[in-house]
Amino acid sequence: MIIKEGTTFIHEFKVDKETTDLFIEISQDRNPFHVDDDFSISKGFKSKVIHGNIQNCFVSYFVGEIFPIKEVMILSQSIKFKNPVYENDILSFESKIVNFVESIQVYEFKFEFKNSTDIVSQGNLMIKVI
Repeated sequence: MIIKEGTTFIHEFKVDKETTDLFIEISQDRNPFHVDDDFSISKGFKSKVIHGNIQNCFVSYFVGEIFPIKEVMILSQSIKFKNPVYENDILSFESKIVNFVESIQVYEFKFEFKNSTDIVSQGNLMIKVI
């Protein structure tokens, strides 16, 4: 199966307390920006800022569960964080195939996450069919 360049995938993710608690448990990252509302507010944010790497977990979900070819592995992934994400934000994920190299079975994607008002991150992803 080959999926054409230009194909776009869209999915929504809710960043709820359970998600953030599980990420903290796994990563052990308790930076005050991520766990202390008062600290984050004192630094100019509206509340504690959700770990950006939760979005990387959502990219992994896209590759493993949404992308229709299951025999794939991630070759590279990059993400640029542009705006904060807060607990209970609903993130819209949009990923588009921008290149497919048939000879080596590699797909290249551009993706972004948006909340209700802003692009919160953008990135690139390369996966290989194995």
